[in-house]
Amino acid sequence: MNKSEIIKQAFNLLESEYGIQTDHKKEVFSTMLREYPAELIQKATIKYLKTSKFFPFVSDIIKLIEGEKGDEADIAWGILKFDIIRFGIFREPVFRNPTIKWVMETMGGWGDLCNMKVDEEKWIKKEFVRLYEIRKQRGLDEESRREIELENEEIEAPIKEMKS
Repeated sequence: MNKSEIIKQAFNLLESEYGIQTDHKKEVFSTMLREYPAELIQKATIKYLKTSKFFPFVSDIIKLIEGEKGDEADIAWGILKFDIIRFGIFREPVFRNPTIKWVMETMGGWGDLCNMKVDEEKWIKKEFVRLYEIRKQRGLDEESRREIELENEEIEAPIKEMKS
């Protein structure tokens, strides 16, 4: 099934539970959900059906797909904290997520984050989440993205050589 068929199927599921909707509403759903992966559209639709009594606004489905504001940033913070514990100050990890790397560097770099004190962590996390959300809204410019990819390749090359 292609994506437009998945969206149509999801809309039909919603209509079967909540009643027939207008063609205009179908168009709005189709247009707004087109940018999301088909699997996520299906999962969000099913989750909505399980938890709600009324036909959704398209924004309700998008929230289920994207998560609540801050979810992605909180997960990114968790990844960063895990790597601080795992690697320590002397071995900076390779971040697959360029936004984590950008926020980390904006906040002073790996060393500064590794040296944060327990009583500072709450405030540093808030700043991390704030910067993460700003960067995600603006997006990484192509130059920053390529720079991070090159740095990651430089770091990964010796690791690949050691494994082979």
